[in-house]
Amino acid sequence: LILFSFIGGCAGSTAGGMKVIRVILLVKQGYRELKRLIHPNSKIKVKIGDTAINERTLETIWGFFAIYVFVFISVMLLLMLSGLDFTTSFSAVAATINNLGPGQGDVLLNYANISDLNKWILSFSMIVGRLEIFTLLFLPSLHSQDNCSSVYISEVAPLKALASFTSAVCPLLSPSSPSLIFTSHSSIKILN
Repeated sequence: LILFSFIGGCAGSTAGGMKVIRVILLVKQGYRELKRLIHPNSKIKVKIGDTAINERTLETIWGFFAIYVFVFISVMLLLMLSGLDFTTSFSAVAATINNLGPGQGDVLLNYANISDLNKWILSFSMIVGRLEIFTLLFLPSLHSQDNCSSVYISEVAPLKALASFTSAVCPLLSPSSPSLIFTSHSSIKILN
């Protein structure tokens, strides 16, 4: 179950993990690259059904995957450096970043047996998993925008979570924090 949690749920759902559509596109992109090794001059499109996926979306998904793996390994190494064994560290990070729940080892039943530092590290992992990585990368840019600008997001699914999170956090950052206006399903207007 822990390994399946990395795939997660469907895009737009509250399930954790990388999301099924991203995993499908990663596999299709990998298959396309193997074909390109055999036929280097071929123009092969990655498709979902009859719809060709543009290259920018595929690059975004690979970027998400790379950052996801980096965050996962970094948090797991932090837990291991704090004294947890590999099984506990791996399963605890997988459970928190994928919103799975229980892990294995010391976190089999609950997280009471681990230190407060490890709980803070895993809390960060939960936030990263719940809001998704790109959402958290997007938040610092809210504070540095001009008076009015558009930010286009091609692969961030939980826009509602972003809106609720920023409406709760931005007033804490400064009184003149930006507000979000959703102009379509793929773009956000930021007004200072």
